[in-house]
Amino acid sequence: MMYAPGALWTAAHHRIPTLAVVDNNRGYHQEVMHVQRLSNRRNRVANLGITSGPVGTSIENPDIDYAKLASSMGWWSAGR
Repeated sequence: MMYAPGALWTAAHHRIPTLAVVDNNRGYHQEVMHVQRLSNRRNRVANLGITSGPVGTSIENPDIDYAKLASSMGWWSAGR
């Protein structure tokens, strides 16, 4: 949802009937899986835990309220 939130506005503006169900996993996990896959191929450690930063991008602090994001773009939203 965070790659292109403006798509919500476009759908609302053009009255395109859409149902969006968002599973908030608080990160770009495809990126994490890709980095881990590459590090395994190259016999490297992708994440050393406490001594290095996390692999990939975490979306937290602040957490995103996707229901509010959707309503700000003109959608009806129910939240959790």
